[in-house]
Amino acid sequence: MLNNIFLFNILFISLINIFLLTNQITKVSSVTCKISVPDSVTSQKFDNVICIGTSGFTFPNFASFSDGSLIIESSRDVGTSKRFFYGITKDGKPYFENNQYHMSFNVDVSNQYRKESENFVITFNNNENSEYLISIGNDDLNVEMYDLVQQKVLYTTNTTSFIDSKKMDSQVQSGMKYYDRIYHYFYHCYLTSDSYLFIRKMKFNSFSPMNFDITKSNSFVYNNGKIASCYMTDHIFILCLSIYNSNKLSALKNSNLYVTVFDSNLNKKLSKELGYTIQVSDIYILSNAYI
Repeated sequence: MLNNIFLFNILFISLINIFLLTNQITKVSSVTCKISVPDSVTSQKFDNVICIGTSGFTFPNFASFSDGSLIIESSRDVGTSKRFFYGITKDGKPYFENNQYHMSFNVDVSNQYRKESENFVITFNNNENSEYLISIGNDDLNVEMYDLVQQKVLYTTNTTSFIDSKKMDSQVQSGMKYYDRIYHYFYHCYLTSDSYLFIRKMKFNSFSPMNFDITKSNSFVYNNGKIASCYMTDHIFILCLSIYNSNKLSALKNSNLYVTVFDSNLNKKLSKELGYTIQVSDIYILSNAYI
């Protein structure tokens, strides 16, 4: 336990240092991709900065393929439907053709402007050797599946029709892949406008036309905020952290931090209140029980 507490304290101190450093930033140039800080600052400056897109592009979304390649996508909510990508392989080489780290293309659908979206990698069960990058936008936006080699969108649909449930209200979603030696599954986690956290277990069957089954779904209510934070452990348990409120109308300061645990079939195994203050010992106990 002492090692876990020590690592937690180091992580906390590192986050504080990053916060203090970013507070020194006065300007980010999208043309030169340099960060300007006051002349009085002589140490702790950022270097080797990677810019994705141009002025106004934001919400970079990270996704990794099974071979370790990393893809980052950025978009803009007004004036353009262009998508900018940055790709790097596991060994640090450019991901895209012609030895390029950067690539961009326009979405061939009118007025598909957006910022809030999340990128995930999915596998279709009729073609297990191919992985696809899918980008899921917030409510009233769109879902896009990319062919990064051909530089085009293979599939697009409205997010509301894709989730087929209550209105999504997540600026941050979560996604997990799982293979049970028979089928490839994808777990999609998101918040709704009426404070539910939804988890859907999906099986993507075929690419053309895009076909998938919702094999199971589960939810719990009265979450505050717009972040769906879930991940899968090595023992195939799904842990979701949420700010939980037993009274939907009460103030946020009266909310508690909860962890909810599901098995791979989305059966709820545990719901534990961590209290108003996160205790390292609580996280340690839960980690030993389910990881």
